[in-house]
Amino acid sequence: MMFKSLRIPAVRSGKATALVLAVAAVVGASAAMAYPARSIEVEYFSDATYNDPVGGRGITCGGNQWRWGETTEYAISYSEPCG
Repeated sequence: MMFKSLRIPAVRSGKATALVLAVAAVVGASAAMAYPARSIEVEYFSDATYNDPVGGRGITCGGNQWRWGETTEYAISYSEPCG
């Protein structure tokens, strides 16, 4: 089941995503890497219309992290359980 939350202020979702990505980076440095329990994607938009994406970041169930563009206060986050 996919969880989708709309129009989450980037301050709140950005902190949570940053924490998940930081923890994943530390865990990823070890030989016995534990994969995340959920995949997370955050998409950032230029304004409150949520029509023009300007950036994104996330982590996959396999532990791969990615990011592009810029972060803004207008964000939509998606999360899906792994496994």
